[in-house]
Order: sequence, then C-alpha cells, then structure tokens
Amino acid sequence: MSTDQQKIREVKAKYEREWLSIKGVEGVGIGILSDKSIGIIVSLRKSNKDIRKKIPSEKEGVKIEFRESGEFKAF
Repeated sequence: MSTDQQKIREVKAKYEREWLSIKGVEGVGIGILSDKSIGIIVSLRKSNKDIRKKIPSEKEGVKIEFRESGEFKAF
C-alpha cells in the first residue's frame, strides 16, 4: 500500500464517525474522485450546502468529494 493510500485510510478512520453523525450523510468511503485521484467520497442522501459547510473539500491534505446517493437502506 502506498503512503498516500495509508494517509487516506487514516484520515477516513479519524473523521468517519463524526461525519456520519451529520444528518443527511449516508456513507464515507475511499474511491476514485472525478479528477481521477484517490480520495474520500462522502455519500449524501440529498445534495446539501449545510453539510458541505461542515465537511471541508480537503482534510489533512486528503481530497474529499461529495456524491448524492439517496438514502441507504439495509435489506
């Protein structure tokens, strides 16, 4: 695993619980961003400016991207 990937995993682990506690955040994962780099993807029930104010587009040098996913439901 590269140093960059390890850093992304560490940042995700550090902030995931906090971000998931924000109403409207459905998930937090690691994946390929729209610019083809690797970063954190925050899945939102519905695109929301208030959530985007609470979670920055970059944290500790790791890019964060928001994607509208709808509500997650367990089956």
